Amino acid sequence: MRILVDVMGTPQASGGMNLYARELLAAWAETSPQDELILVGGPWILDLVRRGIATKGEVIHQGNVTKRLWVQTIKSGLIARRVQADALLSLSPIAAFTFPSDRSFAVVHDWRHKRRPNEFSPVQRMYRRLWILSLRRVRRVFTISEKSAQETLQYSKVANSVVVRNGGDHPRHWAKLEPTADDEPRILTYGHFNNKRPEPVIEAVGLLRASSEHLRLTVLGARGKYRDELLAHARRSGAEDAVDFPGYVDEITYQSLLQQADVVVLNSSDEGYGLPVAEANFFGIPVIAASDSGLGEIHGSSVYLSDPFAASLAPALQYCLRKGRSTPSVKTWADASRLLRSAIDAAISKSE
Repeated sequence: MRILVDVMGTPQASGGMNLYARELLAAWAETSPQDELILVGGPWILDLVRRGIATKGEVIHQGNVTKRLWVQTIKSGLIARRVQADALLSLSPIAAFTFPSDRSFAVVHDWRHKRRPNEFSPVQRMYRRLWILSLRRVRRVFTISEKSAQETLQYSKVANSVVVRNGGDHPRHWAKLEPTADDEPRILTYGHFNNKRPEPVIEAVGLLRASSEHLRLTVLGARGKYRDELLAHARRSGAEDAVDFPGYVDEITYQSLLQQADVVVLNSSDEGYGLPVAEANFFGIPVIAASDSGLGEIHGSSVYLSDPFAASLAPALQYCLRKGRSTPSVKTWADASRLLRSAIDAAISKSE
């Protein structure tokens, strides 16, 4: 098959979304080398072309929301027609309206803008209104979890979704590091979006340090004004000397920080999947997830649920630190790519 893959919705700075695109496409190229993958997206896609994962790429410099909409709704469909693609797959919910609907497919990760509208700007909410129009038009909708499938039905009334769970074995490519031998337990959490809620995690560390617990917390992603606010929050919580704010880090640094963590905390208000859960599980590292994040529905016993407040997080941290590492259980990206491809192939075959 020749597939036009629109990755405009997974830009390089999008964190888990970009990792999803890279790992899914790499696994696709490995498991179905006879296929041609033609990409439409930012300059980062040239790396996939150089590595032989994609046949070629149409580079679009991201620009503003208007340009992104033009590419996702119009241009990518025109490119798919020009290259005579068998199918158009968007790795976000918006698939071009200029390509036949019976050969168009889209991926839904989450509906956080519906559940937490206050976390999105008016422009972002307006952009996401197009999701429903697109999803009602495409042949198949792929959702990354049962949770996102249920939400897709609830918010868009689209019932033709196929659950293709994310893989979690991408850390197999990471340079393996042994856990640190020092006596100070390490906790890793996230602060790159406003729904990550690192404040209660900082407070929990302050509570534990007040009772002579020696801990080290790293908050990833926070920078600028928000980093300054979190630093002030740590000072008020009695955790200033126990918290690091490295901001965004390169891949090697992130891989090192995660592998050396004794506990990973996702205190998010809502998650579509939570790739750090899969990454931590790969190494058997315990994960604490917020009870309102939806991660319990997605990952089951692979996460320890806590209410998103310091009073609940502190004993959860103590429990997970005592528990230590466990035997990992891992899903593969190869399985995800095979399932997604076979669903596309079956849908196209029925159309012919």
